[in-house]
Amino acid sequence: MSSSIDNSVTGSSQAVDQTAAVQTPSTTATPGYTAATQVSSMTDLKTKAPVVYKAMLFGIASSMMSQQQRQSDHLKAMIKEGEDNPNE
Repeated sequence: MSSSIDNSVTGSSQAVDQTAAVQTPSTTATPGYTAATQVSSMTDLKTKAPVVYKAMLFGIASSMMSQQQRQSDHLKAMIKEGEDNPNE
């Protein structure tokens, strides 16, 4: 599942070209935005730089999933500790 999400973010050569355009404002293949482009909302980002928007959402989702996994592991460890030491 991870690879299909990853491919939607960076799977095409166009996505790589657009990312390069963001990093180097002097690139002539800039699709309407540069590193100096300012956005005021998520909708604005989505319209001006859709590749950056998708990559940002992917990063946020990955962070949320990692945090949820850490919390789940911590809860499992607490439950196991409680089962191993019922009188404490």
